[in-house]
Amino acid sequence: MTESNYSWQVQMGGVSITYTIEEKNKMPQRIFITRGKTGSVLTEALKKAGLQASKSLKNGVPLREVVNAWLDLTSPMVIVEGYSPINEAVSPLDFGARLLSLEYLADTSFAQTAVDLKKLRCYQ
Repeated sequence: MTESNYSWQVQMGGVSITYTIEEKNKMPQRIFITRGKTGSVLTEALKKAGLQASKSLKNGVPLREVVNAWLDLTSPMVIVEGYSPINEAVSPLDFGARLLSLEYLADTSFAQTAVDLKKLRCYQ
């Protein structure tokens, strides 16, 4: 079993958000979503969403179901900077769903630019 951590940092609406994934065999086991400012409602909500997703994955819930719970197909979209395949998302959780779908499930339907599949976490 190979264990590793992988992180992405993006800017959404001027807010810096970091997504850190603890992997086992190239699949997410624990998900951490953090932002620079501690103690805010958004920071705590993102922390709890990551914790709940991690518990779900630990209990055998498929990643696709976790992703679907976060996915928001409404609008308006917010500009995302720092991760070129996805340049718009509705919310931090929506971006997280798109990121996980692309990187770990090879679901390119949410990519807004060309994607080199060989660079995705699921193919490395």
